[in-house]
Amino acid sequence: FFYLGGQSAITRFYYEENTKEHRINVVTNTSLIMLIGTLLCMIIGFLSSPLISKLIFNNTSFWNVITLSSLVAALGIINTYLITYLRIIKKSSQFILVNLLNLTINFISTFIFLKYSFFENYLMAPFIGQLIGLVVSISVSMWPAIQSFAISVIDFNKIKLYLLFSFPLVLKGFLFYIFEISDRFLMEDSLSINDVGVYSFGYQIGTIINLLFIVPFALIFSVLRMEYAKDKNSNIFFSRITTYYTIIGFLIVIILVLSSKNIISLASGSSEYVDAYKVTPWILFGKLILGYAGIFDFGIYYSKKTYLYLLIYGSALFFNILLNVFFLEYFGYQFAAINKVLSYILLVVFMYFVSSRYFIVKIEKRVWILITSGVISLILIQLILYFNYNLLYAVLIIFLLGLCWYIKVLNYDEKYFILKTINKQIKFGKK
Repeated sequence: FFYLGGQSAITRFYYEENTKEHRINVVTNTSLIMLIGTLLCMIIGFLSSPLISKLIFNNTSFWNVITLSSLVAALGIINTYLITYLRIIKKSSQFILVNLLNLTINFISTFIFLKYSFFENYLMAPFIGQLIGLVVSISVSMWPAIQSFAISVIDFNKIKLYLLFSFPLVLKGFLFYIFEISDRFLMEDSLSINDVGVYSFGYQIGTIINLLFIVPFALIFSVLRMEYAKDKNSNIFFSRITTYYTIIGFLIVIILVLSSKNIISLASGSSEYVDAYKVTPWILFGKLILGYAGIFDFGIYYSKKTYLYLLIYGSALFFNILLNVFFLEYFGYQFAAINKVLSYILLVVFMYFVSSRYFIVKIEKRVWILITSGVISLILIQLILYFNYNLLYAVLIIFLLGLCWYIKVLNYDEKYFILKTINKQIKFGKK
């Protein structure tokens, strides 16, 4: 909530004009939005810390932990804005360095604080670790933004414009948060606590695809699509992106589904969670489908009609809750996973048709071939896992799928690129 959409606004408006004055104006005014959100987060977190401590721990003695967590959240807002700006100005090396520093310092600090009992209250350790990591990250990444900040161009009309664009995105995030957790709340009333645990574990394993593909893709594409929005070939760009997203995404999902039982076994270390494999494939597939929303929503995003996100996400949330209320009790936690996929499909289809009023993302015919063959392959691999057939059959399916895509789907230039890349890797390996 306290982000107030500052990093969304800079991503949307930075490329609107290709002048230094415009970009300084955007950085300055979106930075101010970010700083206001940061300040509100710290103040409200501090003032409400005794109350939150009372609600969570039934006493107020943990108020200092709550206050510290608010400070960490506030610094996280600053850090997110700064690394977003690094992506926008294509400081790739600095972006990677900053993230690695933050992650490494956070982990090492927390480990040391916990191992050697630095704090009487052990809950302080992870927050102090995060705090140190964020301070280092902000220190390393802040200079480019400072160089583009000018008090003289602060414009409250611009800030109002940016907030009107970005605040619905904050509310969309809140709706999506409810969307993600509502099924588990409904399960507590309809199913056993064991079912909730198995479903939650399988769901978390399924979100691996976010880390491996969806989030990195979204981080890169969110900047690229604004940079090339006014290009005369933007329609081709969006069509090709949709095709390549489908190819790479389905390959990753198929491999993860094939590995899902092993991943679940290694991650849980307990036979109690073995049934999570009934959930994980659905969530993997669902997250891949949901990723299309980040491509198809460009018309809404570019036309600044961000309030439409609330209608789309609200409708998908209502659909998801409605089906769970009526059917979850009878069909169990696997239905919740299937329902999530159906809800994601509804969301993406609704997003496509609403957004197409402002910008049409043309879907190449070969995408439907990719999706159909990908889904058939997923079903076959699921059957192999369910009936415990030899995994060589699954490997054969993946090989045949890749061969089919290479022969029937890819064009000459794409085949040439793949062969050239493989050839380079072979030469590099020999050296």
